[in-house]
Order: sequence, then C-alpha cells, then structure tokens
Amino acid sequence: MTQETMARMAETMRHFQQTKKVKILTEKWNEFLSETGEILEKLTDVITGEEDDDEDDYEEEAIVLYAEPNNSFHLVEEVEAIEEIMLNHNVSGFNSHFITDELMAMYPKEYARVRKDGSVLVAGPLYIAHPIIDEDEMDACMDLSAVDFCEALAYLTSHTIHAKNNAEAIGFLLEKED
Repeated sequence: MTQETMARMAETMRHFQQTKKVKILTEKWNEFLSETGEILEKLTDVITGEEDDDEDDYEEEAIVLYAEPNNSFHLVEEVEAIEEIMLNHNVSGFNSHFITDELMAMYPKEYARVRKDGSVLVAGPLYIAHPIIDEDEMDACMDLSAVDFCEALAYLTSHTIHAKNNAEAIGFLLEKED
C-alpha cells in the first residue's frame, strides 16, 4: 500500500468519524429543541389561558427512601423501589411498620424476623414513606418531604445493626409498635 493510498484512507476515516459525530450531535440537538419547544408551548398556553382541558392531569410519582443493609440509602419512585425488591429478592409480599407517627417502612416479609422484645429485624431491603390518605379515605399516596427524609435517615442510621462476627445478622431494627 502506497503512502498516498494510506493518506486517502486516513482522510476518509477521519471524515467518516466527523460525520458520525455531527449526526449524533444533530440528533441530540433536535431532541433538546423538541423538548424545549414542548415546554415553551405549554408555558405559552398557561400564560394565554389556552390550556387543554382534555389532557390528563399530571400525577406526581411517589418518592420514597430506599435502603438495603450495607448499601447507601437513596430516593427513588415508589414503583421503582417495589420493582427492585420484587425482581431482585424474590418476595411474595410486604409488611408495613410505622417507625414514627407519620413514617411507614415497607419491607419483604421473607426478610423480617420478630424478636422476643417485639421489635423486627429486617435483613433485607426496605423503603420508607409518609402515607397520605385523603379525607374520603378512598385514596392514599406516598410523599416524603425534606423533613421526613431527614427523620427517616436519622432513624435508619440509629437503627442499623452491623455484624460484629458471622453469628450476628445485619439489617435494620424496627422498634416495637405501640
């Protein structure tokens, strides 16, 4: 292969790579502009009072604190937390436990063990949320305010059991409910 042929091949390859980058950037730019256009259109509709009454009302997804022993805690949508637990832990059902007057912990019953003092040791994943029931008691949703989040973190960090040797379990110790 001659030097000239190699140079043409290198130039062709460089041109191909630049074209590919431009195509990817164009797709991302078009996606961004499309989303921005939709947002601007909705804002314009709100300002001018021309909102579509036919559109479905926006429902905010429930955000919960998801925790697993020996892992970090993080906020996720409730549906995502349940899917994570169901798919990765092969559970058949959940138990609930009020950890404060307003915060409820949900955990797989297969990972829970009731202790002699009435407390529950959860050796698997759980999520914590603040259940809100409407005045008709027909609908409930989950919510987690910043204060609830801090309260849940404080509870979990003070109620986490770390194994000192192989004979001890690790998990979250939920105090006996009154």
